[in-house]
Amino acid sequence: MNNNLFLKTAKVISVDDVDKKGKIQISIESVSEGWNKDLLPWAIPLISNVADGTMEMHLPKVNSQVWVLVDKYFKRFYYISNRYFYNLFDFSKVSGLLNKCNKIDTEYKNIDFKYYLDGTLLFHNNSDGSSGIITNQGTLVYIDKDGNLVKEIENNENTTIKGDKNEIIKGKENIEINGQSSTTYKNKCTVNCESSYECTSQGSITLKSKTSSLVEIGNTVTTLGAILTELCQDLASLTTQGTSKTQTSPILTSQMTMLLPKIKATLK
Repeated sequence: MNNNLFLKTAKVISVDDVDKKGKIQISIESVSEGWNKDLLPWAIPLISNVADGTMEMHLPKVNSQVWVLVDKYFKRFYYISNRYFYNLFDFSKVSGLLNKCNKIDTEYKNIDFKYYLDGTLLFHNNSDGSSGIITNQGTLVYIDKDGNLVKEIENNENTTIKGDKNEIIKGKENIEINGQSSTTYKNKCTVNCESSYECTSQGSITLKSKTSSLVEIGNTVTTLGAILTELCQDLASLTTQGTSKTQTSPILTSQMTMLLPKIKATLK
């Protein structure tokens, strides 16, 4: 070590550097304790990742203890990092959050992390490359070992995706939007398919429009009401042609006869 620099411990008094250069105000143990705050020195980082086009900042917390280097003239001050306190390091807080997702490896030797004061966790798994964030609200967003983007929510009712103009979701095979009760689209919803579009339901499918519903088939554009009207007419024709060819049951014939006027009235 340079004979002109001495290793000391200090308490962080302030991180509000008016120059915004990463300096911290310190009170050096057994030297400046009890001094007026205006007289306390400011220390600059001894080690940092600052180069042309890149930089980072990780300020120590106020009232925490740090290692500092001080010159013998008490004019130069460099802080290295926080002092390590064995009892304050608690990996169970980290593994407890990671265990909420069984797809993340939580083995101690594989995890790089930063646990914030508010309970938010940033993590990276060096064994499989998965990385992500768990917020203090329980939201988990991460890239898994297979490169999939995964988002899981705890104690939250809504997921919001916002875009000033467009949100584009692409899938080489399937895209599934699943609402256990309902899925709602506001304003305009457009579905484009290069091949076929299939809409299935285990219960019922309801199409509603305050104006008109247009259906384009080939070069023909018609209304959904017109298609349903024609369908009803075809079904009604079947019910009146007997059962020799169509094998229409008496129950179906009766039901169609009763429903046809209601359907036509609804479509007008």
